[in-house]
Amino acid sequence: MRYVFLCVWMFVHVVSGKASEVITDTIPPSKDSHVDAIAPDSNFGSAETLSLEYTTCPTKTILIKFDMPFPSQSLDSIVVDEARIGLYVYSSTDSCEVMVSALGQNWQEMEVTYNNRPGPGSSMGVSSSLTDQPGWQYINVAPFVQAFALNFLSNYGFEIMPLSTVEIEAVSGQCPDTAFRPRLYLAYHYEGSHAAEGYLFEPVEFDVSSISLKEASIKYSIPGKTQVHLEIYDESGESVGEVLEYPTTSGRYETRWRAPGPGVYFVRLEACGSVLVDKAVILR
Repeated sequence: MRYVFLCVWMFVHVVSGKASEVITDTIPPSKDSHVDAIAPDSNFGSAETLSLEYTTCPTKTILIKFDMPFPSQSLDSIVVDEARIGLYVYSSTDSCEVMVSALGQNWQEMEVTYNNRPGPGSSMGVSSSLTDQPGWQYINVAPFVQAFALNFLSNYGFEIMPLSTVEIEAVSGQCPDTAFRPRLYLAYHYEGSHAAEGYLFEPVEFDVSSISLKEASIKYSIPGKTQVHLEIYDESGESVGEVLEYPTTSGRYETRWRAPGPGVYFVRLEACGSVLVDKAVILR
């Protein structure tokens, strides 16, 4: 008898309350880089990695900017329910707190260095926690995005700074695979409409179970319209079949995958702007 063990999680848009009155968006960065106090005149705008580092003080910090989708009219009626930067971390030496501040000047991705980096736009700072686990990590920036919407602050982007000893490597906007690039998860509504209740971007469980000697049942739920892509690889990295590639709307779905034989397989799931890879083990 064979068994399949697989748990796939992904972050997607789940809107609580009246979805028709809450606007959600996933925004790619318009520019990003990191600066390094050890190499104060070096530019890292073309690097595929964003780095955070703290030794006796913060030595590497991340600069990142997102263009906001707010319409120019009725800005004073926009209420930001949630705004979180998503970074795909592939290496971290420890858990840490990070401090985010809004930048007070414009900067150029291919020119910014530690020595010419822009200063803060206000005295406000917002802290978030990052774990030492690889994968998607999320940083709260809602107070700043609300200030951008109300024109209390100009949107020159953010600086992310570690507050304790750590070395973190994350994927930058220069990464060839767009699925792992940074993004801003944003949700807002207009005054007078219903606000969202709770977090808008929640994990959704994908359940895979054995239904015969060679087949696995993959059950998943989608909260909104998206393109779904599911592909499975063997231990050598060779694709053993594209299971899904199609647009879909919200709902619960099930598909079946027929394994070519016993072994370890890696499942790559892409949907709603996120990608996760997990392992399926098929035993006799």
